[in-house]
Amino acid sequence: MTSHFIAGTVAGVVQSLALSPIELAKTLMQLQGQGEARKKFLLFKKKTTTEYKNPLDCLLKVFSRYGFRGIFRGLWLTILREGPGTGVYFWSYEAICRVLAGGQNTRRVSTAGLLLAGGVSGMLSWAVTYPADVIKSRYQADGAGSKKLVYKGMLDCAVQSYKIEGIQVFGLGFVSTMTRAFVVNAVMLTVVTWFLRLTRKDEVSENM
Repeated sequence: MTSHFIAGTVAGVVQSLALSPIELAKTLMQLQGQGEARKKFLLFKKKTTTEYKNPLDCLLKVFSRYGFRGIFRGLWLTILREGPGTGVYFWSYEAICRVLAGGQNTRRVSTAGLLLAGGVSGMLSWAVTYPADVIKSRYQADGAGSKKLVYKGMLDCAVQSYKIEGIQVFGLGFVSTMTRAFVVNAVMLTVVTWFLRLTRKDEVSENM
């Protein structure tokens, strides 16, 4: 069981190196033009200002403005979320499957059991690191639409958010995230598990 957690944690840390810049670009592109007035009438529709043409253009402009430090803004928060989160994800899925199997081979777990295990493990992985994700999103969104940065660093972002909105700021959007986590991971891990079962079954047949 420990190996599942360690493997998941290492994978989460490594994937953060690629994930952090991608999420930065996604966040900035989603926020560009936010708050601008938009008329509903087709003939008088106001064109929204777009600073970034695509994700690559976004990262290049961030790099020209802030350098590599700008591209990897929020990296440590991404690692803080992905490392422990992915570790808990794989550990809890294996643990739940073993419990449902009654100490026997986990191949005996039904599809309903796999859906339950996948959904719960997905929720747990988000629950343990959700505050970090909230601050990461705010920190990466800082400066969107302008060149002025509000937060001095990750800790400053967390402190300012807490002072203005209170402790509840670290749980904003929690319910919707848990709902999505259960559905998405229930389906994903069930499909992966069944695929592995079928392919390994073929391998066993070939060796017989």
